[in-house]
Amino acid sequence: MVSQSSSVGYTIMGKTAELTVVQKTTIDTLHKEGKTQKVIAKEAGCSQSSVSKHINREAKGRKRCDRKKCTSNRDNRTLERIVKQNPFKNVGEIHKEWTAAGVSASLLSSSSANVFTAKTSYYHDKIDNCCDARTLFKTFSSLLNPPPPPPSSTLTADDFAVFFTNKTRTISDQFSTPQTEHNFTTTNAYSLSSFSPLSETDVSKLILSSHPTTCPLDPIPTHLLQAISSSIIPSLTHIINSSLHSGTFPSAFKQALVSPLLKKPSLNPALLENYRPVSLLPFIAKTLE
Repeated sequence: MVSQSSSVGYTIMGKTAELTVVQKTTIDTLHKEGKTQKVIAKEAGCSQSSVSKHINREAKGRKRCDRKKCTSNRDNRTLERIVKQNPFKNVGEIHKEWTAAGVSASLLSSSSANVFTAKTSYYHDKIDNCCDARTLFKTFSSLLNPPPPPPSSTLTADDFAVFFTNKTRTISDQFSTPQTEHNFTTTNAYSLSSFSPLSETDVSKLILSSHPTTCPLDPIPTHLLQAISSSIIPSLTHIINSSLHSGTFPSAFKQALVSPLLKKPSLNPALLENYRPVSLLPFIAKTLE
C-alpha cells in the first residue's frame, strides 16, 4: 500500500521513502526560479510537505561550492554520448549508464533534473495540442509504447551501391528507344537563348532565405556560410553567373552523398529492397539549381 505522508517522500507499507535524486534536484531548480511549493510539488510528483522539509533542510545544511565549473568536458561528452545512444530509455535506466561510465555526481543530478523537466514540458505540450479524441489516444499510444530502436544491420556500402545500380539499370531497360520523327515541327515562337545574370543582392537573398541544411560534402556548415555571406557573395555571384553564361554546371557540384533510408520503420532492415536512396547535395549546388 502506498500513500502520501507528511514526512519527506512517500509512505510505503508504513515506511517512509526518501525523495529520489531527480525529485530533489527538481525541487532545488524550481525553488531557485521562485516557484511556489504547490507548483514544485506537482512538478516533482511528491507531497507539498515533502517539498517544504527538503527546502528547510537545504537551507540549514552546508552551502554549495561557488566554483563556476564542477564537471569536466570529458564528463559532458560522456553524458551526451550516453543520452544519444539511449534515446528510448527512461531516466532511471540512463542514470545507471551514467554511474557505470563514472560521470560525476553533480553532473548526474543536474542532468537528471533537466531531462525530467524537458520530458514533462514536452509531454504537456504534446497533449495540450491534441484537438480531438483520436489524436489524443494516438499521442498516448506513442508515449506509452515508443518505437524500439532499429536493429543493427550487416549491410555494407558496397551492397547498397550494387543494389541501387542494378535497380536503376533494370528500370531503364524497361523503356524502349524512342523513334525520332523527321517531320516534327515546333509551334513555340519563343525561345530562351541565355539566362539573365544575377546581382549580388539576388544571390544574397537566395543564400539567406534558404534553410541552413548541411551536407557532409560542404566545406563548412551552412549556418557559418550564411553568417559570413557578406564577405563571399561577390565570389559566389561570379561562379553562378559564369555557370549560367557558359551553360556548364561545375563538376564539383555534381557530386552527392547517397544515404539509404528505410521506407517504413516496420520493415526488415536486413533486406535491401526495403531501402530507398536519398541524395544529399552541397548547399551551393542546390542554390545554383
